Amino acid sequence: MNVAAALKSRKTAAVALALSVLVFTPVGVSASFASEGKRAEMLFYEGIPDKTYTKPSINAQLNTYADAMLGYATVAAKYPDLAASAAAMIEARRGLFDAKTVMEKYRAYIGLALAFSDLREIIVLDGRRQSDYDAWNDYGSTGHGANMYIKKAAEEYNGAVDRLLDMADAFPIRYIGGGSARPSLAQRRFGDSDDWLEST
Repeated sequence: MNVAAALKSRKTAAVALALSVLVFTPVGVSASFASEGKRAEMLFYEGIPDKTYTKPSINAQLNTYADAMLGYATVAAKYPDLAASAAAMIEARRGLFDAKTVMEKYRAYIGLALAFSDLREIIVLDGRRQSDYDAWNDYGSTGHGANMYIKKAAEEYNGAVDRLLDMADAFPIRYIGGGSARPSLAQRRFGDSDDWLEST
């Protein structure tokens, strides 16, 4: 092979390599973006397989939390002086089930947690209803367990959403439509920031 032919074949190879990078990089990155999106969705709605079992989803634990709070409020509702607070808590629980987006579910969950906190404070400060303390403790313990799981899972879930946001800002996703998806991705976070993880 002469020098000209060798140079030509190197140029051809370089062009072919450049074209393959331009074609396959977006395809590969798009697949990674889709995979990360699916993982985030599974974390929230379905749970994630983990060796011998499937980790419960955040949504399932929200349901567990909501059911425990309903039990707590139902016991309280039989007392006339607690009826209004119990009704507010039941209404807050309904808001959680009516919520459609992840961010709406987060806001409804925080609303329910605050309603529970208000009712529990009244009950604890009053101290007269000893006969129902066991039931309240059981419901409160179930709610607390779900709450702890939600907080832990939310860290992992929000991490996955944050990776999606980073990918949406980067080449080549930003230039093939990912950038326009950023606002809707931000709404998929479970919380405006992670400050609530330290406070609820």
